[in-house]
Amino acid sequence: MKTLIVLGLLFSLISSARVKAADEVSPTSLARSLCITYTAGDEMITNIEDTLKNFMENPNPTPDEVVLFLNKHLDGMTCNYEGEEVSYMHYSFFRKSTAFFELFKVYLMDKIWMNMEDESINIDVNAVSLTGPKKTPETVLDYMLRESALLPDGDLRKARIDQVVFIFIHNFEAKTYAQLQKDKQSPHTTH
Repeated sequence: MKTLIVLGLLFSLISSARVKAADEVSPTSLARSLCITYTAGDEMITNIEDTLKNFMENPNPTPDEVVLFLNKHLDGMTCNYEGEEVSYMHYSFFRKSTAFFELFKVYLMDKIWMNMEDESINIDVNAVSLTGPKKTPETVLDYMLRESALLPDGDLRKARIDQVVFIFIHNFEAKTYAQLQKDKQSPHTTH
């Protein structure tokens, strides 16, 4: 586990050097660095923050700056899962059982959204991946609703997914793939 964390940080530093040389952020490198943090246990949130600071080249980004940065790069932020490119948001469900909860509830909701100053900025959680039945496109909300429906009442994972669904719909304007505006729908891996 520690080897993965060290490799993730090393990959992040190497990616950052390439990014700085190109003077442009590589959304895929950023996402893959974030996805590695999902196995970090108690250090996951700290590793996410460190990864974002590194890619943003800002040691103390404000919550508003973090959201604008993540929103700007959402379309290209994919990680490889079983040979398929999926959004970093979807990927959090495929890793350790609580990674999605820590990413969405603990980090994005509690640490970022609750501390934002500009109320006109919203966290874009409408990432699309080909993770639906028969590899059809779906948003993270579609995935959570489908996953929750498969779990029995009283299951802790179901309760956490349902809590994140509520947050997504009521705070982040999450949509199902069918609800997305036509210009956001595409056959690409991400929207």
